[in-house]
Amino acid sequence: MSSTHTQEPNYIREAFLLPWNLLALAAAGLWTFFNPEWFELTWTLVAGLELLYLGLLPRSRRFQRWVRSRQGHRQKPASETEMLLSLDRARQGRFVAMRGLLDAIEARYGQYSSPSRALLEGHERRLQQLLQAYLRLLLADQQYATYLATHSEAEIRRALAELEQDVQDDPPRIQRLKARRIEVLRKRLERYQQVREQAEAVRAQLETIEDVFRFIHEQALTMKDPEALGLELDNLLQEVEETEQAVQEMEALFEPLARLSVASEETEVTLRPRRSRSRST
Repeated sequence: MSSTHTQEPNYIREAFLLPWNLLALAAAGLWTFFNPEWFELTWTLVAGLELLYLGLLPRSRRFQRWVRSRQGHRQKPASETEMLLSLDRARQGRFVAMRGLLDAIEARYGQYSSPSRALLEGHERRLQQLLQAYLRLLLADQQYATYLATHSEAEIRRALAELEQDVQDDPPRIQRLKARRIEVLRKRLERYQQVREQAEAVRAQLETIEDVFRFIHEQALTMKDPEALGLELDNLLQEVEETEQAVQEMEALFEPLARLSVASEETEVTLRPRRSRSRST
């Protein structure tokens, strides 16, 4: 669900450049420097172990996930303009409306005397943070909506029911293939339900932020109880951070979900010739 495409990392290079691997090679070099009589044996052993290491670790899915996660943290975050341009018109309009409310709130705060300014500046910083989170959640909301519109829960359930119904009548090899596809479809169904639930949470969070901005805009006209308002903003920011964390966790599920879809399609292609023969007989 990322808004930008990232190139597949070079897992062999990442494994080789791990600090403890480089430290081990340096230690071997230091050992042979002081013990030259062991040079040939030491480096023969080190080369064999290094080849084994570079042949196994880069293939580990856990290591690959760790590399992709670290690479993601190194990427430059998308700017506000880039995120805004990636939204459809309706969501762009929602963000512009919230930006307009924030501008009106800040203009109203600017009219108050200096004793209240320090407290109000804290409010403004929180509102800026909320607006940025609101934009990120709009992007997540759009991505979820696209996923749910292009995937059918009913279709997954139908295919799953058909496979579970006739798998017992097939030869062992076909049973194994269908069992694999059944497992894939069950995982896809689980992911679909998780996405739908998270999409509802994101929509609710967006509506809450909108309500709070409107409320604060109304409060700014009378400037009642600014301290209580600051506490309410802190609580909302905490809720938004939790929602964004859930969004990030959901994004991590989409790559294995894509692999599952490919596996399901490959199994379906394998089963088609047999289905065709069955129809012809």
